[in-house]
Amino acid sequence: IKLFRTIGVISTDEDIVAITNLARKIQPINYYESIPETPLLIQNGDKDQLIPIKETIEFYNLLKPLYKNKEYIRMKIYPNMAHAVIPDMDNEAIEWFKKYICIKWSVTAQWL
Repeated sequence: IKLFRTIGVISTDEDIVAITNLARKIQPINYYESIPETPLLIQNGDKDQLIPIKETIEFYNLLKPLYKNKEYIRMKIYPNMAHAVIPDMDNEAIEWFKKYICIKWSVTAQWL
């Protein structure tokens, strides 16, 4: 919330309430039962303050037992990293898409 206020995304207490309510509503954990068997790559920095690593690990641990094909779910924790994306993450995501998404749904990977 502090970050959003600092960069001007929110300015009033009503904005904070609205954004907080929306964030709670769209949390992936609310829909975890519909996710299994969809390939899922979770990438998170262990110093992330927007998406705390503890919550990411809890989400992963909730989902993994539901997957029949354990290859379809993977979590990669990046040490000493906050909420950011680095080239390693991009490269890993591209390979993930090529291997799991394109194959599962017979999509061409030419654009990757």
